[in-house]
Amino acid sequence: CIICFFFVWCRATFPRMRYDALMVACWTDMLPLAIAFVVLAPSILMAFDIIPTPLTYK
Repeated sequence: CIICFFFVWCRATFPRMRYDALMVACWTDMLPLAIAFVVLAPSILMAFDIIPTPLTYK
């Protein structure tokens, strides 16, 4: 019941974004952030040797 209240409260409080504004926000803000996360997260993990490199030849 609390989850339903939260959803109704958010929908009533915040205005809806227009579809074109939502698409612009996704292309200009969210896509570069997602690409940066996909590139930086594994790089940081491998730089600090948190995960081993997958290919190790003798």
